[in-house]
Amino acid sequence: MAGSRPSNAIMLDPEVADLDVDSGKWRDRLAGIVFIVHIILFMGATAYGIIREHINVADVAVDAVESWALLLAYHTGIVVVVSCTLTVIGHFLIRLCPKGTIHLVNLGLVVVLALWAALVGMYSTIFGGVVYGIISFIVLIVYVSNLRDIEITTALLIQVNHFAQKYHSLFWLVVLTAILAHIYSSLAGLAIGAMVGLFGLRYMFLTLGIAIYYLLSLWWTAQVILNFMRTIVAGTVGIDYERRHRKHSKTGEEPPSDPINNVSKQKTVWRSCVMAAKSLGGICYGSILLSPVSTVRGIFGTALELSRIKSEPLMNTKETLDKAGRNFNKFAFSHVALYGVSYHAAANETWDLMALSPVGKVAGDSCIGSFVLFSSTLVALLSAFTDVAFRIMVYDAKLSDCMASFVGYFLLALIIPELYLKIIDAGDTALLVCLADEPQKLPAGSHLQTVISKKYPQVLDPSSSEPGPQPQSQSQPQSQSQTQPQSQTQTQTQTQPQ
Repeated sequence: MAGSRPSNAIMLDPEVADLDVDSGKWRDRLAGIVFIVHIILFMGATAYGIIREHINVADVAVDAVESWALLLAYHTGIVVVVSCTLTVIGHFLIRLCPKGTIHLVNLGLVVVLALWAALVGMYSTIFGGVVYGIISFIVLIVYVSNLRDIEITTALLIQVNHFAQKYHSLFWLVVLTAILAHIYSSLAGLAIGAMVGLFGLRYMFLTLGIAIYYLLSLWWTAQVILNFMRTIVAGTVGIDYERRHRKHSKTGEEPPSDPINNVSKQKTVWRSCVMAAKSLGGICYGSILLSPVSTVRGIFGTALELSRIKSEPLMNTKETLDKAGRNFNKFAFSHVALYGVSYHAAANETWDLMALSPVGKVAGDSCIGSFVLFSSTLVALLSAFTDVAFRIMVYDAKLSDCMASFVGYFLLALIIPELYLKIIDAGDTALLVCLADEPQKLPAGSHLQTVISKKYPQVLDPSSSEPGPQPQSQSQPQSQSQTQPQSQTQTQTQTQPQ
């Protein structure tokens, strides 16, 4: 194989070993071209709809002064301020007590959902109360099942948070991403309204098709923006992890080789931004199916594990989803950011790397994903509750009358914590890929190294075996050639990327 890999790196699947890293470049270029064209069409259609409808900016400004518009802006401002405040509080809690924050988030979400279920059941609908009660119970089950992996989750959270504090300029990505998302969503809403007014019910199917196009465009653009930020974080983590002297096995390329102490932190982030911009096509391609594939695989895998059904149709479905996951997974952005390879090649390479490496077991045990999800949900719920309480106390509104606005403000309040925690989630994913590539470069003396050396010794020392039952007698040794294939097969099946 061209180039070089660390001596203790996991060799890839033969199919991946023969994979040309540029084989998927045409996919990246095509996706990038389609994305840019669709943005141009979006802007053109928006301008056309506004002009045809003769929307006057002055008239819009006058209408905005009306009481209902001011009231809407007032409530939106309250929700956004509460969401930002809770996110900042959570930021400091993670720094001060990461393990306690994990318990607080999980138990807090269970309590909040249970209280909300009781209120909805008593003052709105019984069905709604039952639904929220079931969700609260599911969160409790997930929390209890994750307690056994609390140590590795805490260690990863500490390491990623340390990285985020070191490169605090990454938090400006949250602000920029929020602004871009707000502008694009506002244009999408204005464009849909203009098109509906332009065509009306006379061309209902055309109006519906345009609305669907705008919604899909909004979704794809949001995914591209989020994954662009993920790529920047992955590149920064890779450089910070001191992977600069490792050449890619196919291209022979290596990340920036300057010592970290001679490169400013801003320049490190800037290099990651430049690499992400050069890999925009790959980011656009990966953003098409990454989210739905990951969601469907997660739900199906969890349901299959809980039901313990091993029927052939279900196993075939799982195999199909795993193949899709191999081509669309979040680990790929690390190699895209560091080596500029195509997303298709990076996805296959990192998938097998995580599947064959003992780090795949660490990734499977990590609960960072659920922590990010529960934290965002808790902040959004508390922010939306603030608006509901305000309406009830000030306007004497009924709880049933606040349900529609509650859902809208919940989605609005979800944006800020989701963007902030995206740095934690992306940093965790990139760190695991770095650890699988070069475990010997894990910072010595860190809490993560201590936890891994105790619970996953095979990660830092591939020659060590996983803890298990010891032989009853030393007089019947088993040859290394006989035990190695079984151990490798067991590792590969147990550490499949999640």
